[in-house]
Amino acid sequence: MKRKFREYEYSEQTPLGKGGSATVYEATRDGGKFALKIFDKAALEEFGGGETTRISRQLELRDHKIENLIKIFDGGYDDEEETYFLVMEYLPWPSLEKSIGQLPDEAIPSLIGQLAKAAKDLEELGVVHRDIKPANIHVSEDFKLLKLLDLGVMQPIEPSQDVSEGRFVGTLRYAPPEFLLRKEKRDLDGHRAITFYQIGGVLHDMLMKKPLFEEHSKPKAALYKAVEFVTPDIVVDKQMDYWAALADSCLAKDPRHRVKNVSWNDFFGQAKVVVDDRVKAIGRRLAYVSEQQAKRESGGNIQEKKIDAQYFFNATDHVCEAITRIVRDESLFPYAQIPPPNKDISAFEVSIRCELKRKAEDVNPMGVLVFNIRREFIDSSEISLRIELGDIVQTEQGQLSERWLMNKAEQLVCDILDRWIESYSHEISSAG
Repeated sequence: MKRKFREYEYSEQTPLGKGGSATVYEATRDGGKFALKIFDKAALEEFGGGETTRISRQLELRDHKIENLIKIFDGGYDDEEETYFLVMEYLPWPSLEKSIGQLPDEAIPSLIGQLAKAAKDLEELGVVHRDIKPANIHVSEDFKLLKLLDLGVMQPIEPSQDVSEGRFVGTLRYAPPEFLLRKEKRDLDGHRAITFYQIGGVLHDMLMKKPLFEEHSKPKAALYKAVEFVTPDIVVDKQMDYWAALADSCLAKDPRHRVKNVSWNDFFGQAKVVVDDRVKAIGRRLAYVSEQQAKRESGGNIQEKKIDAQYFFNATDHVCEAITRIVRDESLFPYAQIPPPNKDISAFEVSIRCELKRKAEDVNPMGVLVFNIRREFIDSSEISLRIELGDIVQTEQGQLSERWLMNKAEQLVCDILDRWIESYSHEISSAG
């Protein structure tokens, strides 16, 4: 049975979707199709002025020109129905959440670029979405076009009243830790860090064809813990390595690492320019090592081992150079003393020792960071990383690849420095 809402006709029996505060229906008017969102009166009363403020913010985007964002045509308060409503563009496409299993890898670069463009255009209008997830993204059946939907929890970038009153309003699975705990910074970097994380979550799902933290879904406490502490593994074919690296960077737990290591251009396939061009050779050299190892019997001859060693040590040299740049960042230890790395050819091991100094005149270092890369002989395609600073030790093990090596090395260095600086600061405050 058809119902009328103003000049729109719709059927209550076949909603397009239903959320906590509203239901969306397919509606018609003058032969055209629309998505009609009718808000629940009880929900409006429960959430008070916060919900009406969010509706008003969406209406400010009426007739926007963002190509990959759902269009908003009308809305407001209806006196007859005594509730709020929105009239939006009707999309006959399925959600990305429902079609993720059929998504071909070759469609990912274009779609993630369209998603990032929508988020970037929103940012340039002074607002952030804050609930980017596969359920809020619809894609055409040929996987060529994408639209971002549901602007219900978007927020201005400029500091404004927190209409959620300190509550978390969003989607737990795709919320970065600081957003979930409501410790996010409400400036451009803080908002952008949330956006990058959520786009990274969508990119993870596109690559892995499953939801982020799927294995931690139940109980709910496990999902909370995963959001805070678990780094998802992203295993892809070689041609998708760039996108997996980007997802890794986006899903960093520390928001500072996200905004430092990710830029908008990265989503459009334009990787950041590395100052030292030699670092770009890491991928070629490590790929060579992996390919050679796969071809030969275990052991090999002496000449082949020498070739392996040369490529391995050349690659780790450049990783050490990258680590040096991180440590000597002006905000960390600009006067760190870092001699050339030590190499143990027989063990396929490289180590670098960094004496951490903040000032040129410092006689004694604040600490000594030791960084090791060692190729595992149990499986010659794997390496282990070990980083230690005082009593703090962190290790990782994984595939011998440019993406894994660079990403994990940089991540571990940043993480261990953060932990060490926190403990160092604590000792100072405890001593008065």
